[in-house]
Amino acid sequence: MAKTSCKRSTAKRRVPEKREYRSGDSLTIRWLLQMDMPDVVRMDRLLFGLDSWVEDDFTVLLKSHLCVGLVATSHDYVVGYIIYEWSKNRVDLLRLCVLPEVQRQTIGTQMIACLKHKLVASQKCKHLVADVPDDQLAMQLFLKEQGFIASSIQNDEGKEVYRMVYTL
Repeated sequence: MAKTSCKRSTAKRRVPEKREYRSGDSLTIRWLLQMDMPDVVRMDRLLFGLDSWVEDDFTVLLKSHLCVGLVATSHDYVVGYIIYEWSKNRVDLLRLCVLPEVQRQTIGTQMIACLKHKLVASQKCKHLVADVPDDQLAMQLFLKEQGFIASSIQNDEGKEVYRMVYTL
């Protein structure tokens, strides 16, 4: 299994050329930095299309002291990111993205494991919650593999949304 570290990075700048992530490569999960924003926005646009966020959406959200962004990097190349928000009794998973060409190589699993570790360490929150639209079956199945349970179905602007909950 790939070595993962969940830490704060001191990296100055990522390598500009793309290097493929291979299962077994080291993966670092660190705070999302301003220099990562172009990669994160590009990835969001690729994966969410018309429902994607723009840089201002990320910036406004991440200015809140309760909202956190992490990126998964391999060889200083951003291969995934996760955005979540702390509340009194739970953590809301707002976004989880992994580049399509490196999906199913444990990157998403390692990011969720890092978040679960933070949840355990906090000793305040016992629930990790994600609202997943009906048309994102792959995400629903991924979260189910991670121990999440569909707890309810809600209607959000005419779309059915599944509330997926992981409980410690």
